[in-house]
Amino acid sequence: MKRKYYKIVKVVQKIPIFKGLDQDEIVAIMKICTSVPMSEGQTIYVKGEQSDDMLILLKGELTVIGDSGEKLAVIQSGGSVGEMGLFTGRTRSARITSHEDSVGIVIKKTDLLEVLRRHTPMYMKLLRNLVTLLSNRLVETGALVESLKGATDVDDDDDDDEDWVAKEDDEEWLWVAKEDDEEGDDDDDEEWLWVTKEDDEDD
Repeated sequence: MKRKYYKIVKVVQKIPIFKGLDQDEIVAIMKICTSVPMSEGQTIYVKGEQSDDMLILLKGELTVIGDSGEKLAVIQSGGSVGEMGLFTGRTRSARITSHEDSVGIVIKKTDLLEVLRRHTPMYMKLLRNLVTLLSNRLVETGALVESLKGATDVDDDDDDDEDWVAKEDDEEWLWVAKEDDEEGDDDDDEEWLWVTKEDDEDD
């Protein structure tokens, strides 16, 4: 029994939100944990519901399901889900189901807040971890936005670097950029010109 308890303690210590907690603090967390068995196909969390607890998976596998029923991610043994909602107040962002028979431990928000109220140092550690997690997610989101923006800019640059020309026999439409006049004309900076090409001297 002690060996099993020790393994669970090690799993809890690896959860990012509990990073840096000492042995006594982890034991305080363990005292409010409830073991929960989950059967294959069981819905664990529903998108949009209140985040009033978090789950740490000890055995099995969970699946994160998108709005269209697609698989977004897989939560393996040792992973966790729902911890951010305990502190941010956000509702569940996706549906979570059990891919197979699984076992986890659940920590209720009310119980955790009561423990933190009595253990100020632990509370400060969790707040620091929360800030770190949120900051990392903001950086990741910013990097994703920049990468998508960069891809769009490349497509736009391909159009801006060259005049667009539609040719038809000896005539062509030419898309050109006009220089601003000294009076600060507010007209569009670009226009279509219909150009007739001169015959080559050899013709």
